[in-house]
Amino acid sequence: MYLASSDSSATECFTVTTTSSGTSEQNWLPNDSATIFTPVGTLAGKVTIDLHSGTCDGAVVYTDQTDTPVTATTLGATVVTNNTTFKVTASNAGTYYWKIVFTPNDTTFATGFTKCETSTVTINNNP
Repeated sequence: MYLASSDSSATECFTVTTTSSGTSEQNWLPNDSATIFTPVGTLAGKVTIDLHSGTCDGAVVYTDQTDTPVTATTLGATVVTNNTTFKVTASNAGTYYWKIVFTPNDTTFATGFTKCETSTVTINNNP
């Protein structure tokens, strides 16, 4: 048994320590790109890239601004999204769909296309 009155030293004879803890919360900023090609010459039009939840035609959770003008050559033209606002977190993780639509300015010589991509995101902040 320790009696404080029996210790005449100027310092504590015990070291008191505590524990620490922390949390983390990751998020995912989805982004995509599309490259438009034409087998001959150049092709002008617009590319729209939208991120949907549920299905490729589900609710739009992010859109790449508005239509992005593009001029495609045989080398291709690439459009890249710049999402800094919509975040996938542990609470809204799941399956998301990118819908890419190319609409040519002149449909006499070229057709447009629609493409759908899927991403499934799982976030576990406490493995």
